[in-house]
Amino acid sequence: MPKTLWIERLDTHAEPFWRVRLGTRGICFRNERAAREFAALLHSRRAWQLERNAEEKGAEAPE
Repeated sequence: MPKTLWIERLDTHAEPFWRVRLGTRGICFRNERAAREFAALLHSRRAWQLERNAEEKGAEAPE
């Protein structure tokens, strides 16, 4: 099952929080902009890692 990255708003009694989630893990931010910037960085880092893993897997395959 692919891990999906998403941002959700959590309304609390005092102020809203923004949770960035990847699969079952998440981190909360008080500032929406900070949450969105973190999510963008996480998305690009994850894409890079998946690409790198695919290249390594291809290099290991016998020809």
